[in-house]
Amino acid sequence: MKSLTKYLASGAVALALSAGSAFAATLSLIGGGYGSQLLANYDLLPDLDTTTIQFLTGAVKDNTNGLQVTGPARVTFTYLGSEAGNDNISARMALGLFTEFTTIGTSVTFAQLVTGLIDFRFETIFPPPAVGMIANDGSAVPNSANYAIGYSALFNNDKSIYVLFDDIAGGDRDFDDFAMQITVAAIPLPAAGFLLIGALGGLAFLRRRKTV
Repeated sequence: MKSLTKYLASGAVALALSAGSAFAATLSLIGGGYGSQLLANYDLLPDLDTTTIQFLTGAVKDNTNGLQVTGPARVTFTYLGSEAGNDNISARMALGLFTEFTTIGTSVTFAQLVTGLIDFRFETIFPPPAVGMIANDGSAVPNSANYAIGYSALFNNDKSIYVLFDDIAGGDRDFDDFAMQITVAAIPLPAAGFLLIGALGGLAFLRRRKTV
């Protein structure tokens, strides 16, 4: 029984430690098809000027590439501005909800409980010749190479990123047609503590049975 008790105790600690580390929220780009672009004279977000971003065009965007979060996580979107001639918006569609961003500084937070592509899109709603959208967790509609999403990590970390829209107007690739910041944070999960308490409780029960 001592060996079993020792085994269970070590297992409880291992489970607790693994549970505590498994739920770190991080951002990463997955899949292929990315291009790269040096941003020059980028006055929409001056700290991105002269930096190189990665991007996906509507010609290659599908549900296998884009910005992924490891969940569970709190995902926060903040609208940073737009210098587009077209009427552009961004929306998130998680859990069937729709949030439109039109005011600089507007933020919204939602929980993503599983690892996967983040549910958001960029969309042009006017004028009619440019109407369409590109989704981080899907494709472009219409499937136009002129639509693109740019991605630039903030401070080289895996918790925050700029996402930048390039609309259909001329395919100028300036990535200032709509900009958002996405930040993730772990959802506090007491799973590790519960695992440890449960395992220790089981040990106490086994010891009690042995002495009865």
